[in-house]
Amino acid sequence: MPRLKDRQRQIPNGLKFALPEVGYQSAPFTSFDTIVNQVDNIVRANPGRAQAARWPTSRSEIAEWVDDFNARLCHANGWNDYITGTEDSPPKHGPPPGRPAALVAGARANAEFILSGQPPVAEEMATARAAVCVKCPLNQPGDFSNFFERATAEMLRQSIGAMHELKLQTPHDSKLGVCEACWCPMRLKVWFPLEYISKHLNPETKAALHPSCWVTTEEKEKQ
Repeated sequence: MPRLKDRQRQIPNGLKFALPEVGYQSAPFTSFDTIVNQVDNIVRANPGRAQAARWPTSRSEIAEWVDDFNARLCHANGWNDYITGTEDSPPKHGPPPGRPAALVAGARANAEFILSGQPPVAEEMATARAAVCVKCPLNQPGDFSNFFERATAEMLRQSIGAMHELKLQTPHDSKLGVCEACWCPMRLKVWFPLEYISKHLNPETKAALHPSCWVTTEEKEKQ
């Protein structure tokens, strides 16, 4: 699991953290300790939301949360001089050879969308996308711990919890798992604006998508 080498050192473009469900986004180049203090205050002021979304509540756990967010951002962008512990063991049922790039792309898309402050797509579009995923043979059901190491799985559960807090749900959520082509959790991805997906979709991953995938369909419609 990647960790920051030095929490007092700014990463490229500055340390970041966001809680979109309460409209919080740290200012550029805010210090690590200040971010932790700000998040700690938000958690204390929102005990019900914190419990529902399973946010960490102690200051030490919040510091780990902020560290993890920025370390993964560095890892996704290849800023390895700022992190340590990248020699993770593979996920329990990790991607086959040649697919790690898909995981990196998904992490980048997720981080960029969260930090952008841009609203998700309309409910009608997310539901239509989810309906396609449910029928797709590449939709792999199961708990996230079956696909990702523990910290990543927990981060994804927290993100989905935040989506539920914002009432961002589709009728198909219970049947959505992880896409075997892009290795993205579909309950999150169906809400992403296409621009954040297309930007990081490498040719190998794109070729692995099912012919009926809504990603390629929407890209064709925009051409």
